[in-house]
Amino acid sequence: EWLFGSTSPAAPSVSAKLSASTTQGRSAPSRGDDSWHKNRGNEFFKSKDFEAAIREYSLGIERKPTATLHSNRSAAYCALGQYQLAKADADVAITLDPEWAKTYSRKGKALYGMASYKMAADAYARGLELCLRGAVGEAQQRDTELEWVHLLFFMAS
Repeated sequence: EWLFGSTSPAAPSVSAKLSASTTQGRSAPSRGDDSWHKNRGNEFFKSKDFEAAIREYSLGIERKPTATLHSNRSAAYCALGQYQLAKADADVAITLDPEWAKTYSRKGKALYGMASYKMAADAYARGLELCLRGAVGEAQQRDTELEWVHLLFFMAS
């Protein structure tokens, strides 16, 4: 599911880490928690209400820009076929966390949607390289490898 998704054109100048999902003793994130908008956006995304998901991710980005929020918004923009915006968000996510393979998959999907196949292949290759270096867990590695195989299959046909 992480392969389908969106971004803002300007990257913040400050380095940020992935948003934490800790609730600090609470059973659910509060509005003040940076994961609240991410979680709401994810629920909208799962129900295929991509515009609402984009609104929630955008609100989260206004509070605290993170690679996760930009990556998720990239997925939502991709789902709506708004590939330029999806690529812009993927680029910001990469700037915020250049070692996270998922962000390169988001960028690859956006570039593929824009018919920039060589650049898409490069983005997927970078994500795969990070997976193979052990920068992400086994589940993400499998998903990125599957997306890479999927891309190669469509480029060959």
